[in-house]
Amino acid sequence: ENNMLIRINGEQSVEDVYSDIIKAIEDDNN
Repeated sequence: ENNMLIRINGEQSVEDVYSDIIKAIEDDNN
C-alpha cells in the first residue's frame, strides 16, 4: 500500500506523503 502512495505522489518524499495522509484524516475528523 505504501509503495502505491509513493508512486502516486511521485516527487514527494515519504514524510510529505504521510503528512498529507495525516492532514486528510484530521480533516475527516473535523
